[in-house]
Amino acid sequence: MNSITKHLKLIAIILITPFLVQSCTIYKSANVSLEEAAKSESKTKIVKKDGKREKYSKVLLLDSGELYGVNWVNRKQTTDSIFIDAKTVKKVKLENKKLNSNIEGVIWAISWIGGLTLAIVYVYPWMFGV
Repeated sequence: MNSITKHLKLIAIILITPFLVQSCTIYKSANVSLEEAAKSESKTKIVKKDGKREKYSKVLLLDSGELYGVNWVNRKQTTDSIFIDAKTVKKVKLENKKLNSNIEGVIWAISWIGGLTLAIVYVYPWMFGV
């Protein structure tokens, strides 16, 4: 029992890491146009000329040629649309879906292996008096 309390921080870090990494988004390093971002319908990060960074769930291109950034509100079907002035945009980066899913899978595998190892090393002997 004493060994479990000694390593409680390590156990907590191993079990919490997947939840923290799951909320991260990795963007491609290549700069694309706003029109390409609208066609891709993926998460987009826009860096303005004044240095501000804005992240959108997707970018919409209307028939009138206006661009809007869309963000989900309260994880429901409602959205918040924000007008994007193309003159103020410096960089446009798209989400790297392949790398995001690969990293997420690796982190989940590491956490599962770590959790099982901790269970075998610490909990099993404690439960069965080994």
